[in-house]
Amino acid sequence: MQYLIYIGRHKQTIEHFSTMTKDMFCAVPNYLSATHLLDKIKEKYDVVLFYEHVVAHKDIVDIQYLRKRYPSVYMVLVTELLTAEEKINYLRAGINNTISFSAPPSAIDEMIAFLEKRKQQKINEIQEKGSKTQPFKLPLWKRIFDILFASASLVWLSPLWILAAIAIRIESKGAIIP
Repeated sequence: MQYLIYIGRHKQTIEHFSTMTKDMFCAVPNYLSATHLLDKIKEKYDVVLFYEHVVAHKDIVDIQYLRKRYPSVYMVLVTELLTAEEKINYLRAGINNTISFSAPPSAIDEMIAFLEKRKQQKINEIQEKGSKTQPFKLPLWKRIFDILFASASLVWLSPLWILAAIAIRIESKGAIIP
């Protein structure tokens, strides 16, 4: 199930997007309200955040915050026209795509289809990593070294242990090893 969250106050766009989508659609006035919603959604790969373009410098700060907090959320800027510099700044902030205020339903459908493919690709990557995982096998040379070192230590330290056993026997009447 896809979750579409619109951050903004443009009523015509909210109505337009809500009538086009078959999935869960919700409109919130600001990014803080969106964070409350996003925290309740377990699978962030199912979320599309539509961010309404208002004032570039304020938008970019909010988008950077959202991108840092939710790195796997697909973020779309809802705008009509951007300058080349604004495009670069929005991309750097974390926007994945742009869409018009009056986008046709096919644009939303294509975006949702893309997100389904992206999610499936991520699932496949995780499954491949799991199947490629092999158990750790201790090298033979390491095992031989450990046995030889432990044996040599026992031989070298045995006179000290014998002296400790004799000292225990002299000081107490009980068994050396209980």
